[in-house]
Amino acid sequence: SHSAADVELLQAMAVHAAASLQASQLFARITRASRQWAEIFDSISDLMLVHDERHRVLRVNRSLAEKLKKEPAQLLGIPARELFAPSFSSQTCPFCLDLFGEHFREEFREAKTGNVYLISSSRLRSPGDDSPQTVHVLKDVTASRRAERLYRELFDNIQEGAYFSAPDGQLLEVNDALVRMLGYDSREQLLAVSAEELYVDPGHRNIVKRALD
Repeated sequence: SHSAADVELLQAMAVHAAASLQASQLFARITRASRQWAEIFDSISDLMLVHDERHRVLRVNRSLAEKLKKEPAQLLGIPARELFAPSFSSQTCPFCLDLFGEHFREEFREAKTGNVYLISSSRLRSPGDDSPQTVHVLKDVTASRRAERLYRELFDNIQEGAYFSAPDGQLLEVNDALVRMLGYDSREQLLAVSAEELYVDPGHRNIVKRALD
């Protein structure tokens, strides 16, 4: 038979075992969630980085590491300014506008390649943590900006007059050829005109609208 002391010891061991099992299960869930978060972070094709309030890199995703031809671990702890701009004169992150990172850039041009990135930024502050972190997501818009520039050059350089207008007749854009053809002094003057006024017979505008619809 077991003594009272033996029973108490067994009960204590059972409680300890249950607590250990519960802690182990909780740790497993946390580890699994952390691993899933890391997998999602690395699966994003846009470039992502996290830095602390001293602008030192805490984490980068696989896309950014591959672009820089580095392993993610090689980039941890370095100043964020050294990722794209080693000669960047400021001590701050090149994607932050001020020392404390309260204001962010909306666009960044990489000096070495000329690539243009649209930047989305946010601040993270964990409960009980006095050290906020900053997340930057960089989307490469180089190709679209190049296409916009080529289109803009074509639109501006053709000899025929061209314009864009909203359905209600507001002119949205005109080229220089149209400004000259209609005798206006500037684009701004012509943009103040309604599209209906460009027709000899304003009723023809409605015919065009119906055809487009």
